[in-house]
Amino acid sequence: MMRTPEGQPLVTQRQMSQLAAVLGSKAGSGQQFDAWDAAYGPIGEDGYPKRLWDRRTGTIDKSVAAYWRDNGYDLTYYLKIHWAKIGTSLAGRCTFMSATWTITISTSPYT
Repeated sequence: MMRTPEGQPLVTQRQMSQLAAVLGSKAGSGQQFDAWDAAYGPIGEDGYPKRLWDRRTGTIDKSVAAYWRDNGYDLTYYLKIHWAKIGTSLAGRCTFMSATWTITISTSPYT
């Protein structure tokens, strides 16, 4: 999640998840992951947002992932199903970055 200028990891996804689990249950940590769950995910039977993954074990809740996908919050899925319609307007205009890679869309990655 965070790296030094030299690329060495400072904090991992696992560590941030564990911190969120300690700070609060039921989306009460005040951390970014809980905000995403509240904004994009379904509400559980207890009235709280369902978590996309278990903060302690890392286990992904596939029903929540499917909800995110089916409601337009999975960017890869969205691009795959809408590429024919929006691809030409995005080609050369979108750059995606992470801590370890950068990609600029110039042609369809889905053909």
